[in-house]
Amino acid sequence: MPDRPYLADMDRRQLLGGGLGIAILSAAGFSVSACAPAPATSPGDTAGLSFSPQRLAIVTRIADLVIPDTDTPGAVAVGVPAKLDEMMRDWASAETRAAWNALIDAIDAAGPTGFLSLSSEDQFETLQRFDAEHIHKDGDAWQGFKSILVDAYYSSEIGATEELRFELVPGAWRASVPFAEIGRAWYE
Repeated sequence: MPDRPYLADMDRRQLLGGGLGIAILSAAGFSVSACAPAPATSPGDTAGLSFSPQRLAIVTRIADLVIPDTDTPGAVAVGVPAKLDEMMRDWASAETRAAWNALIDAIDAAGPTGFLSLSSEDQFETLQRFDAEHIHKDGDAWQGFKSILVDAYYSSEIGATEELRFELVPGAWRASVPFAEIGRAWYE
């Protein structure tokens, strides 16, 4: 038998370099571009942004409140706000853009001088109340926004490998296992 590495012995770069990883990720519904954070922009740079700088700041804070840094990096650290902005620019219909902008404006209106002017605790409580009021309303923009925010995080490399601990091929491949180690087995 030729000396070839099995999938369990290959690292991620070897898998992706051979095209197998892209085929597997595509079949699983993952976008390869979703696995890397979009390039960050400086605070004064509005070129290429879909959200206004104020709305992007609110989206960034919402992402940080929904999936904060813990023992693994959170949504902001993996570039979810930039990914959402990219999706607004390249994917979203005019209706979705209008709904998401209205949603962000509604969350911003929760504070006397805006959502970002609230303390961290008040921002959390405001978003928690907003979530409780809107999450079960069919067709509400909040459901779609929050779902895509979470999907963007978990389809990032860090979200998938560190938070979920995804293994493309779990366990080690053993081509020949003694029957005594398996015992009886039932196959349907």
